[in-house]
Amino acid sequence: MAEQIVDQILESARSAGERLLQEAQQEKDRRLSEGTQAIEREASSAHTHGTRVADQEAQQQLSNARLEQHRKYLSTKRRLIDQVYKAAWEQLTEANRYRGWLDAQLRAHAQRGDTLIVSSLETERFQGELRDLLDNHGVTLSQQTGHFRAGFVIDRGDTRLNCSLDEAFAAEVAASEIEISGVLFGA
Repeated sequence: MAEQIVDQILESARSAGERLLQEAQQEKDRRLSEGTQAIEREASSAHTHGTRVADQEAQQQLSNARLEQHRKYLSTKRRLIDQVYKAAWEQLTEANRYRGWLDAQLRAHAQRGDTLIVSSLETERFQGELRDLLDNHGVTLSQQTGHFRAGFVIDRGDTRLNCSLDEAFAAEVAASEIEISGVLFGA
Protein backbone atom coordinates (compact mmCIF):
# COMPACT_ATOMS: atom_id res chain seq x y z
CA MET A 1 0.00 0.00 0.00
CA ALA A 2 2.88 2.36 0.83
CA GLU A 3 4.39 1.82 -2.62
CA GLN A 4 1.05 2.67 -4.23
CA ILE A 5 0.86 5.86 -2.22
CA VAL A 6 4.39 6.82 -3.24
CA ASP A 7 3.65 5.93 -6.89
CA GLN A 8 0.50 8.05 -6.83
CA ILE A 9 2.37 10.93 -5.23
CA LEU A 10 5.20 10.65 -7.76
CA GLU A 11 2.78 10.58 -10.69
CA SER A 12 0.92 13.61 -9.37
CA ALA A 13 4.24 15.32 -8.75
CA ARG A 14 5.49 14.70 -12.26
CA SER A 15 2.47 16.10 -14.03
CA ALA A 16 1.77 19.02 -11.73
CA GLY A 17 5.42 19.69 -11.00
CA GLU A 18 6.60 20.29 -14.52
CA ARG A 19 3.84 22.76 -15.24
CA LEU A 20 3.99 24.65 -11.96
CA LEU A 21 7.78 24.72 -11.78
CA GLN A 22 7.93 26.18 -15.29
CA GLU A 23 5.47 28.89 -14.27
CA ALA A 24 7.43 29.60 -11.09
CA GLN A 25 10.70 29.79 -13.04
CA GLN A 26 9.20 32.26 -15.53
CA GLU A 27 7.89 34.41 -12.70
CA LYS A 28 11.28 34.25 -10.98
CA ASP A 29 13.08 35.29 -14.17
CA ARG A 30 10.66 38.16 -14.80
CA ARG A 31 10.96 39.51 -11.27
CA LEU A 32 14.72 39.12 -11.22
CA SER A 33 14.93 40.93 -14.57
CA GLU A 34 12.75 43.79 -13.32
CA GLY A 35 14.74 44.01 -10.09
CA THR A 36 18.04 43.96 -11.91
CA GLN A 37 16.92 46.69 -14.33
CA ALA A 38 15.76 48.91 -11.46
CA ILE A 39 19.00 48.41 -9.58
CA GLU A 40 21.11 49.05 -12.68
CA ARG A 41 19.33 52.38 -13.18
CA GLU A 42 20.09 53.36 -9.61
CA ALA A 43 23.70 52.23 -9.98
CA SER A 44 24.10 54.31 -13.14
CA SER A 45 22.74 57.40 -11.39
CA ALA A 46 25.02 56.83 -8.41
CA HIS A 47 28.01 56.37 -10.70
CA THR A 48 27.15 59.67 -12.37
CA HIS A 49 27.42 61.37 -9.02
CA GLY A 50 30.63 59.47 -8.40
CA THR A 51 29.90 58.40 -4.89
CA ARG A 52 31.05 55.16 -3.51
CA VAL A 53 28.22 55.14 -1.01
CA ALA A 54 25.61 55.04 -3.79
CA ASP A 55 27.44 52.14 -5.44
CA GLN A 56 27.46 50.19 -2.16
CA GLU A 57 23.77 50.90 -1.71
CA ALA A 58 23.00 49.52 -5.18
CA GLN A 59 24.90 46.35 -4.36
CA GLN A 60 22.95 46.02 -1.11
CA GLN A 61 19.66 46.43 -2.95
CA LEU A 62 20.67 43.82 -5.53
CA SER A 63 21.48 41.41 -2.74
CA ASN A 64 18.15 42.13 -1.05
CA ALA A 65 16.28 41.65 -4.33
CA ARG A 66 18.01 38.31 -4.85
CA LEU A 67 17.23 37.22 -1.30
CA GLU A 68 13.59 38.26 -1.67
CA GLN A 69 13.32 36.47 -5.01
CA HIS A 70 14.90 33.37 -3.54
CA ARG A 71 12.45 33.50 -0.62
CA LYS A 72 9.52 33.76 -3.04
CA TYR A 73 10.90 30.92 -5.13
CA LEU A 74 11.23 28.68 -2.06
CA SER A 75 7.72 29.65 -1.00
CA THR A 76 6.41 28.64 -4.43
CA LYS A 77 8.23 25.32 -4.21
CA ARG A 78 6.72 24.64 -0.77
CA ARG A 79 3.25 25.52 -2.06
CA LEU A 80 3.73 23.13 -4.99
CA ILE A 81 4.80 20.28 -2.72
CA ASP A 82 1.79 20.94 -0.50
CA GLN A 83 -0.50 20.85 -3.56
CA VAL A 84 0.94 17.48 -4.59
CA TYR A 85 0.27 16.03 -1.15
CA LYS A 86 -3.21 17.55 -1.05
CA ALA A 87 -4.00 15.90 -4.40
CA ALA A 88 -2.62 12.58 -3.15
CA TRP A 89 -4.76 12.84 0.01
CA GLU A 90 -7.85 13.50 -2.08
CA GLN A 91 -7.10 10.44 -4.22
CA LEU A 92 -6.60 8.24 -1.17
CA THR A 93 -9.83 9.39 0.47
CA GLU A 94 -11.92 8.79 -2.66
CA ALA A 95 -14.75 6.46 -1.59
CA ASN A 96 -13.64 3.13 -3.13
CA ARG A 97 -9.92 3.54 -2.35
CA TYR A 98 -10.65 4.66 1.18
CA ARG A 99 -13.05 1.75 1.77
CA GLY A 100 -10.36 -0.68 0.51
CA TRP A 101 -7.76 0.90 2.77
CA LEU A 102 -10.09 0.67 5.78
CA ASP A 103 -10.85 -2.99 5.02
CA ALA A 104 -7.14 -3.79 4.81
CA GLN A 105 -6.45 -1.99 8.11
CA LEU A 106 -9.30 -3.80 9.84
CA ARG A 107 -8.11 -7.17 8.50
CA ALA A 108 -4.56 -6.48 9.64
CA HIS A 109 -5.22 -4.96 13.07
CA ALA A 110 -8.76 -5.43 14.36
CA GLN A 111 -10.12 -8.28 16.43
CA ARG A 112 -13.79 -9.18 16.83
CA GLY A 113 -15.25 -7.14 19.67
CA ASP A 114 -12.84 -4.21 19.26
CA THR A 115 -14.14 -0.68 19.62
CA LEU A 116 -13.14 1.92 17.02
CA ILE A 117 -12.68 5.61 17.64
CA VAL A 118 -13.29 7.65 14.48
CA SER A 119 -13.15 11.37 13.83
CA SER A 120 -16.24 13.45 14.46
CA LEU A 121 -16.14 14.37 10.76
CA GLU A 122 -16.57 10.71 9.80
CA THR A 123 -18.90 9.40 12.50
CA GLU A 124 -21.96 9.57 10.23
CA ARG A 125 -20.05 7.96 7.37
CA PHE A 126 -19.06 5.01 9.56
CA GLN A 127 -22.61 4.70 10.88
CA GLY A 128 -24.00 4.79 7.33
CA GLU A 129 -22.13 3.72 4.22
CA LEU A 130 -19.33 1.95 6.12
CA ARG A 131 -21.60 0.14 8.62
CA ASP A 132 -21.39 -3.16 6.72
CA LEU A 133 -17.59 -3.02 6.81
CA LEU A 134 -17.66 -2.70 10.60
CA ASP A 135 -20.19 -5.52 10.90
CA ASN A 136 -18.10 -7.80 8.67
CA HIS A 137 -15.12 -7.36 11.00
CA GLY A 138 -17.18 -7.58 14.19
CA VAL A 139 -16.18 -4.16 15.53
CA THR A 140 -18.26 -1.32 16.99
CA LEU A 141 -17.94 2.45 17.15
CA SER A 142 -16.99 4.23 20.33
CA GLN A 143 -18.97 7.23 21.53
CA GLN A 144 -15.63 9.02 21.80
CA THR A 145 -14.28 10.76 18.70
CA GLY A 146 -10.68 11.30 17.63
CA HIS A 147 -8.75 14.33 16.46
CA PHE A 148 -7.73 13.16 12.99
CA ARG A 149 -9.26 13.37 9.52
CA ALA A 150 -9.61 9.77 8.38
CA GLY A 151 -9.22 6.19 9.55
CA PHE A 152 -9.68 4.97 13.10
CA VAL A 153 -8.04 4.14 16.41
CA ILE A 154 -8.67 0.73 17.96
CA ASP A 155 -9.55 1.09 21.65
CA ARG A 156 -8.83 -2.04 23.68
CA GLY A 157 -9.10 -0.51 27.13
CA ASP A 158 -5.52 0.13 28.24
CA THR A 159 -4.21 -0.22 24.69
CA ARG A 160 -4.92 1.95 21.68
CA LEU A 161 -3.72 1.19 18.16
CA ASN A 162 -3.56 4.17 15.81
CA CYS A 163 -4.83 3.13 12.38
CA SER A 164 -5.62 6.65 11.21
CA LEU A 165 -4.91 7.51 7.61
CA ASP A 166 -3.40 10.74 8.93
CA GLU A 167 -0.69 8.73 10.70
CA ALA A 168 0.08 6.52 7.69
CA PHE A 169 0.02 9.47 5.31
CA ALA A 170 2.31 11.57 7.54
CA ALA A 171 4.80 8.69 7.64
CA GLU A 172 4.75 8.44 3.83
CA VAL A 173 5.15 12.20 3.47
CA ALA A 174 8.17 12.17 5.77
CA ALA A 175 9.67 9.24 3.90
CA SER A 176 9.08 10.64 0.42
CA GLU A 177 9.39 14.43 0.66
CA ILE A 178 13.02 14.56 -0.46
CA GLU A 179 12.30 12.22 -3.39
CA ILE A 180 9.20 14.23 -4.36
CA SER A 181 11.21 17.46 -4.18
CA GLY A 182 13.82 15.88 -6.45
CA VAL A 183 11.17 14.85 -8.97
CA LEU A 184 9.53 18.28 -8.95
CA PHE A 185 12.64 20.43 -8.89
CA GLY A 186 15.44 18.27 -10.23
CA ALA A 187 17.48 18.04 -7.04
